Amino acid sequence: IVGSMSMYGHVVGALSNGVATTDTVVNLAGFVPPNATAAMLHITAFTAGNANAQFSYGISSNLTNVAPMGLTCSSGAGTSCYNTMNWLAPNLSQRIFYRDKIASGGGTDISVLGYKNPNGGD
Repeated sequence: IVGSMSMYGHVVGALSNGVATTDTVVNLAGFVPPNATAAMLHITAFTAGNANAQFSYGISSNLTNVAPMGLTCSSGAGTSCYNTMNWLAPNLSQRIFYRDKIASGGGTDISVLGYKNPNGGD
């Protein structure tokens, strides 16, 4: 525990190689307690070595607002792309929603790094 954050000492995978092209739920209930105010997520976008692979990503804690978050990859023929970001997601229902736009190959990994407790310092 650091301040109000409880951090895992190892990778806790919530989604592996996700390729959903419609709004899809990722359940965090096994990793984030219901009283936590937020979840610290590590998101990885990747494309396989395909010709002109392109990737854009949307994620939200609310199904009505799954919008792109600026995590994109673009690769040419025979190359791959890999991009990551961390996001402190509000814990509204112990779940998040994601959507991929994958032109050719690739996917999404989401790991839970920790969560924010309702008490404690920042």
